[in-house]
Amino acid sequence: MEEGLTGGGEMRARIRAFDWTRTPLGPPELWPQSLKTAVSICLDSRFPMIVRWGEELIALYNDAYIPILGRKHPGALGSPGLSRALWGDPETRAIIEPMLRGVLARGEATWSNDQLIIFQRNGFAEEAYLTFSYSPIRVESGAVGGVFTAVSETTQKVLGERRLRVLRELSARTSAETTLPGTYAAALSVLGSAAHDVPFCLLYMLDTAVTTATLAGLGGAVPNEAAPRHIAVHALEAPWPLTRAWNGAEEVELARLGPWASTLPGGPWPESARQALLLPIRLTGEKNPSGFLVAGTSPRLPLDDTYRGFLAQLADHISHAIARVHAYEEERRRSEALAELDRAKTVFFSNVSHEFRTPLTLMLGPLEELRSGVLGSLTPSQHARLDTLHRNALRLLKLVNSLLDFSRLEAGRVQARFVPTDLSELTRGLASAFRSATEQAGLTLTIDCPPLPEPLYVDRDSWEKLVLNLLSNAFKFTFEGGITVRLLPGDGRAVLEVEDTGTGIPAEALPHLFERFYRVEGARSRTQEGSGIGLALVQELVKLHGGTLSVASTPGQGTRFTVMLPIGHAHLPAERLGEALAPRASDASAAPFVDEALRGLPRQQTPRSEATAGQGHILLVDDTPDMREYVSGLLLGAGHIVETVTDGLQALAAVRERRPDLILTDAMMPGLDGFGLLRELRASERTRTLPVILLSARAGEESRVEGLSQGADDYLEKPFSARELLTRVRTQLELSRLRATLKSEKFRSFILNVPGAVYECEPESPWRFSFMSEPVRALTGHSASEFLAGLSWAPLIHPEDLPSVETRIAQAVEQHEPYELEYRVRHAEGTSRWVLEIGRAVYDEAGQAYCLEGIIFDITERKAAEEALQHYQRQLTRTLAENTTSALYMTDGEGRCTYMNPAAERMTGHVFADVQGQRLHDLIHPSQPGAAVCAGACALERLLTGPGTRGGAHEDLFVRASGTALPVALAASPLLREGQRVGTVLEARDLTEQKRAEAALQEAQRRKDEFLAMLAHELRNPMAPIHAALKLLAARTALDDKGRHAIEIIERQTTNLARLVDDLLDVSRITRGHIELRKTLVELPAIIESALQSAQPLLDERRHEVSVTLPRKPLRTFGDAIRLEQIVVNLLTNAAKYTEPGGTLRVGLERAGTDAEVRVKDTGIGISPEMLGRVFNLFEQAERPLDRSQGGLGIGLTMVKNLVEMHGGTIEARSEGLGQGSEFIVRLPLAEEPTAPRPSPDTRADPPPSSARHILVVDDNLDAADTLAELLQTWEHTVWQAHDGLAALQAVEEHRPDIVLLDIGLPGMDGYEVARRLRAGPLGQQLTLVALTGYGQASDRHRALEAGFDQHFVKPVDIDGLQKFIEQQPARGAR
Repeated sequence: MEEGLTGGGEMRARIRAFDWTRTPLGPPELWPQSLKTAVSICLDSRFPMIVRWGEELIALYNDAYIPILGRKHPGALGSPGLSRALWGDPETRAIIEPMLRGVLARGEATWSNDQLIIFQRNGFAEEAYLTFSYSPIRVESGAVGGVFTAVSETTQKVLGERRLRVLRELSARTSAETTLPGTYAAALSVLGSAAHDVPFCLLYMLDTAVTTATLAGLGGAVPNEAAPRHIAVHALEAPWPLTRAWNGAEEVELARLGPWASTLPGGPWPESARQALLLPIRLTGEKNPSGFLVAGTSPRLPLDDTYRGFLAQLADHISHAIARVHAYEEERRRSEALAELDRAKTVFFSNVSHEFRTPLTLMLGPLEELRSGVLGSLTPSQHARLDTLHRNALRLLKLVNSLLDFSRLEAGRVQARFVPTDLSELTRGLASAFRSATEQAGLTLTIDCPPLPEPLYVDRDSWEKLVLNLLSNAFKFTFEGGITVRLLPGDGRAVLEVEDTGTGIPAEALPHLFERFYRVEGARSRTQEGSGIGLALVQELVKLHGGTLSVASTPGQGTRFTVMLPIGHAHLPAERLGEALAPRASDASAAPFVDEALRGLPRQQTPRSEATAGQGHILLVDDTPDMREYVSGLLLGAGHIVETVTDGLQALAAVRERRPDLILTDAMMPGLDGFGLLRELRASERTRTLPVILLSARAGEESRVEGLSQGADDYLEKPFSARELLTRVRTQLELSRLRATLKSEKFRSFILNVPGAVYECEPESPWRFSFMSEPVRALTGHSASEFLAGLSWAPLIHPEDLPSVETRIAQAVEQHEPYELEYRVRHAEGTSRWVLEIGRAVYDEAGQAYCLEGIIFDITERKAAEEALQHYQRQLTRTLAENTTSALYMTDGEGRCTYMNPAAERMTGHVFADVQGQRLHDLIHPSQPGAAVCAGACALERLLTGPGTRGGAHEDLFVRASGTALPVALAASPLLREGQRVGTVLEARDLTEQKRAEAALQEAQRRKDEFLAMLAHELRNPMAPIHAALKLLAARTALDDKGRHAIEIIERQTTNLARLVDDLLDVSRITRGHIELRKTLVELPAIIESALQSAQPLLDERRHEVSVTLPRKPLRTFGDAIRLEQIVVNLLTNAAKYTEPGGTLRVGLERAGTDAEVRVKDTGIGISPEMLGRVFNLFEQAERPLDRSQGGLGIGLTMVKNLVEMHGGTIEARSEGLGQGSEFIVRLPLAEEPTAPRPSPDTRADPPPSSARHILVVDDNLDAADTLAELLQTWEHTVWQAHDGLAALQAVEEHRPDIVLLDIGLPGMDGYEVARRLRAGPLGQQLTLVALTGYGQASDRHRALEAGFDQHFVKPVDIDGLQKFIEQQPARGAR
């Protein structure tokens, strides 16, 4: 046997065993040396090689060549090189024969790269690609005896590149689409051009019921029988068995589907496709498929795992593309909804302004008549009361006018009249009105308005508002120096400058300064009040005159507003021009602005009283003088020591000087706000446990959660009751003392149960211990006593880990941050163990660390699992990852990043080397909840390491490498091994553009909601003195019929105004869904009767006939009695308003199955069919002629619908059309009959009335206090007054009254705190406390009762109800 054929290997054995005498080669021992050498080289090589010898090209090949031959092995051995036993198939021979013959004939080598060869090696014509070379083998004579071929099959490379191009194009084409039809068309177009791999395809999408699949499109020449428009998913006769692919890809043999399957295309090949793959289209997080992709497979390629993986990636690409479109459409719908709400609210602003102006106008007319004495002579006291009425009515009118002006300007409905005006004289007069306010504030007022060369055409009213708003703004933000008003001629223009030396405006706020509802966050000002439309109104007024408005400002130095108006009138509409008007005084226009400025001046502070034994030292932080006085008064009344400061920076200084027992801080303050103060306090070891109660006007559960998450111990919404505030203060003080008392016991209990070693040690290496818990023995083999005796920690740390541990702890100590380390320690037995150490430094007053404290856990088993996991090689097709437009990450079982694709690097600016091995949730934006706590606290962590085996999705924020925030939509799919999660694939889609548009709209909505709440509260305050003064006038003044009629008009319009305010107070809660119910078992007939009583004045005024039908047997429901009555009252008033005087209303209550039905039917104007579907929409109102307009804000029926649904009921509106009347049907679930007897009514007699009481009136509004006190005196009571919380406490101690009528919104110490202190004082149980407030919600009444009040009256106070209540209270000595 020849030496080259000895040895192992299949082909050596086969060549030795082969009978070569039957071939032209003859026995091997006679082979020429050149052949023997070539065969030896071939057999020794691990690279696929074949030797063809002689004219017939007899084949010899090595082991590596066997896979290329497939089923032709071993028959190819010894066969002629161009026979069918080898590569003699016609398609293959046509390619290789010319090349082989050329080498034999010319003796020149040739080669080919990625050559397509059609093989018949696996029983069918197979598409394959080879890179090979043909080299001549010369015999001893020099002639060519054979051909040596080195071969490399590149089929997988060629197919991979081809399929990669398809995936890239599919990703690029679908990512540009924003509609589902466009996405379907783009995807199928790409697949239709990929006929080599997808000869045909069909995309079916399921309906919402998941019962019918509809053809969304197809690719390739698919016959009609194979592509029905609709397929019943579970139909047995359906051409495609879609249900088989419900849970994953399903392979289908086409021949079994029917004769039509033979006509399905095979791509570029003459054969028909033999197989197809059914793939589910499943959106992330969805349980059921959304559709199916039917993908035909090539008849010339085997359907192996790689091919299946490629088709699955196609389906995944389409799924992601559809999900992107769904997300895009959802964002678009949300944006459109926000824009529509924005439009509706703008219309609402205009409506609400008109509605408020009506009662104000009807009030001011009779007031003017009464003040003039036309209706009868007045005493000085009566005249003062009328002045109070007039002043507060004008204050209301100013608020309403500002809102109406802005609405008109925004809607383009301003009826301006431009007349030639001496602008210098007008501006001087307006500016001079502020002189008294600036002098009282210690500021200078400089007016530089020389005469202009010619009159300017302006709308006088608009110019007054423009100047007064700029002056008011300057005064609000200026504390030192002065204000300068200049009006000078320019180049064809008049230039107005209003300059101040105030706090200035940050550069980043300047571009937004004239946006509606915008406020500069954290700006120092005299008051935080304001609607946020003043400067936006100024800008609109300047534009109205064809001028320009600009602002220049330097923080800390001041601000200058510049208005430039063109001279002449060519720039103005000709139809708006008019003749010059007679000069008029500007005092009336300026008075409300000056009055508002004066209210912002600081009040005299009341000296701090001493604390009652057992109470606490409290630091009160609030920038509003009124609130400071009110709250401090409450706290002082409860016996606490109270220290007050105006902002967070002063609070920090006060805490450093003397540590209080508790801090009570407002959330919104200039400079350092309440949240910033919290961060500073929690960052210092000395104040980390200091109790802090946060006060905020932001209501709602989400605001409470935000406040508590920022580190507050408690969160109290404004308005709050005095009792509630004092209770919470007392609770926090007691908890703080309890924590101090039990600290050692709790600490001991903690260390006995914690699964780790708790320690306290010196702050620097080698870390000697002052405390160590016993679990350290299991970690190190040393007892805790050994460490306390002097054994330090550093010698136990593995030498390779010690430098990094020292460095990281030192850095954490220096940066005042906690540390978390993983490293190895040496056990006493000589082994190493992995530990996790979590700790922090403790600092003294100077900021120097004096010790470390923390916990050390044993994580040896976890580390062993991690090392084992590194040996597990996951299968991940990188094609999708490398080319998708979305960022893709892969993590291990604990959420640590093991892979990120190029799109992720482009999107975030991070590179893989920076994030490898980190937990991905560390990339989350710091503003996201849970960003600082990783253990199951954030949604991203749950996606990556949660216990489930299904994926999920949510929106989140990443941080780019530049530090900027990146909004993303996340979708996660778990990687499973043996049913357990071992990793996660995370997709992140950039939402920057979507969020930018959405945020702009949401910011506009937020500002409008805040404005609504502020406006309603502001409108309530002036109404209290108006109402009281009316009662006083009626009681003390002898008026004729006209005078009494005037009083009646004002009273009626005041009532109407109060009703409008009540509705307005609910509007922001309605839009946010924050109405709270207090449910009890309620008798519905009683609700109907109470509602009829409430609506009776309006029904009498309209002269309506009302019929009521109630069941004999009472019907009950579980509900909020106040809200249920509100539902019926709204329906009754709605019916009354829209029914002609003298109409008929029918009210009915009856059982309907398990529901109670309340029906309110009228004979009014009816509802048109197109309006019937929108009647419950927010701010919607039916069109009404002016003679039928009865007022309203367009929120009543929306409120009714919300309240009904919150009670688990429904409401329906019916009408036959205009002029046919309307009927509203409310259905509420009935409650079961009570099984226990109801308590008998309280039969105790009311206390005997007495002719006189001793009453203290407490109100910071002097008008309100004076009018109420004088009214009480007319009832023969003894009355004293106080105007703040502290004065109230002193007056009670001095005069010992029977009753205290206490305003809630007092400056400094509010009414709730005063009530708490009074209840805690020596007269606490003898006093009758009555709350007077502008807040009338059920929750406000509840807060008042909790603070210790006996009764709660909403401003404007029901005078008759107040008189009746006072008469029922015991007089002095009767308690």
